[in-house]
This record gives sequence, structure tokens and C-alpha cells, in this order.
Amino acid sequence: MPIPEKGNDLCRLSAKDIIYRTVCEWIITGVLRPGEKILDSELARHFSVSRTPVREALQVLESQKLICVRPGRATVVAELDVDDIEKCYRPLAAIQGLAAELACGRLTEEALAALEEAHAGFAAACGADIAVGEAQPLGLDLAFGGPYLGYMAANKAMFRKLPGRIVGQTHDAEGNTGYVLTLTAREQHIRREKASSNICSNQALCAFAAGVYLSAMGAEGLRQAAKLSMSKAHYLACELEKIGMPRIHAGEYFHEFVCKCEKPEAVLKALDENGILGGLPVRDGILWCVTELVTREELDRAVSIIKEVC
Repeated sequence: MPIPEKGNDLCRLSAKDIIYRTVCEWIITGVLRPGEKILDSELARHFSVSRTPVREALQVLESQKLICVRPGRATVVAELDVDDIEKCYRPLAAIQGLAAELACGRLTEEALAALEEAHAGFAAACGADIAVGEAQPLGLDLAFGGPYLGYMAANKAMFRKLPGRIVGQTHDAEGNTGYVLTLTAREQHIRREKASSNICSNQALCAFAAGVYLSAMGAEGLRQAAKLSMSKAHYLACELEKIGMPRIHAGEYFHEFVCKCEKPEAVLKALDENGILGGLPVRDGILWCVTELVTREELDRAVSIIKEVC
């Protein structure tokens, strides 16, 4: 059972409430994954309490269907129910829209000044005039490939020079060259009431979701997620090198890297057969990505499967 070394400082709460809030946070943030066992003895030792408040907290979590208690067997994190997700999606979308409407009305000059100051500090720290990147990790689900969003930031000198539209070149499933607008949504070019084609996903909703995630995580939360992602990626790289799959590039990296592999198809097939989504096959190897949600036990299991193939 993976228990973080440090947790939130919860004071003036009963032992049961502290345990409940902490375990609930672990489940929501993915520290504890669906189907993972929860041991009351480990929780009691971690919080330095008897098993009584632990069991009381677990009863509350069970009533909220966050865990499943199987008498005589085990207590595990509850699996996600697809039907429940469908029931929750529309109310959550309505709540997001209402929250956006309320937030816009309360946006102050002080808040905008704070954002500008943070942006200036980021630009100065990186020494860059323009910064672009993928914003999917900022609270957006993988969702079978989309919709996602990216970010593009510039210093004040370059801000007015940002293009209103950027056309990107891509390829379809048959390899044909295609072009897409990357900074504007199709809503800007279609009369919605007369549209005969599908209206694209609302990118503003994706941007709002990312904003909620950033607000909820805060600076310290983002820092912790980044540290976990980076440390686990480096751990996987070291373990793969031990079994003869060294990194191709010797430079610095964050949470993605390419390692040499003579049998990429066989490796990825073996991982898939064991319920593990492997990396992306590239020339001479495999591109791996590791996030804060992956446990060390899962990485060790993946390495052991790869070792049998190679």
C-alpha cells in the first residue's frame, strides 16, 4: 500500500477525520488506485493511532462508495462505474459553466496583476521570449486522444506579434497531408444554428478545467507532482538500463525518455497482455512517459515483464 512520506498538516481534527480526509485525498489524486488494497494496520502505524479511528474512517469512505470492504478478505479502493460517470457528467458540466460565470464576475485587477507578475517571473526564469507546450497534463483526462489544449505565452514585447491563427500540417489515418487551425476553434467559422457538420469540442471548457486544476493544486501541489513524475521516470530509466535498454539521448529529461529496444513490438504486446499501457515505438527504441500517478510497484512489474521478453 503506497503511503506518501508527507501529507497535509491537518490540525484541530479528530484522528478519524484526519485519516478520512487524507485517504480520501489519496484516492482522488490517484495515490491509491482502483482495486488497490487498503490495510488498516499500515494506516494505524502511519498515523500513530489505534485501529479504531482507522476503521471508523474506512466506514465513512465505504458509505461514500470510495472503497469496498470485503469481510474476511480485503478492503480495496472501489472501481469506477461507467454508468455513474455518465450520470455525473452533465451536472458537472453545468456546475463548471456556472463556476466560470461567477468567476468572471469576480475577477479583479489585483488577480490580473498577480497573473502578470507570475508570467513575468516565469519568462525571466526561463530566459525565453515565447513559451509553448502541451496542457493536457493539467487536469485533463486522456479521453482516447482528445480533446486537449495547449498553451502559448510571450513577453510583453512579443505579445502583440502573436498570430491570431496558426495553420498546422498533419496527416490523416491514410497518410494524406491535412491542415488544421491550431489557435482557433471551429465555432468561430461556423454558424451554429445552420451548421451541417459536427461542432468541435468546446476548448474553453478544456481551458477552464485546466484553470480549476491549477487552482486546486496550487504551487506546492504542482511542484510535488512534477517531482514525483521526474523521480519515477528516472527510476524507470535506471531499471530499464539494468536489463539492457539504455537511454538513446544522454541529455537532461523530465518525465519522457527514449530507450533502445531491439523488440519494441514484442515488448509492448507483452505489456498490453498484462494490462499495462506501454510506450510509443519510435526509431531504434521506445518512448516512455511516467507520471505521478504510477506507483513504483507498477514500474517494477513492467520491468519484470520486459525482462522476460528481452
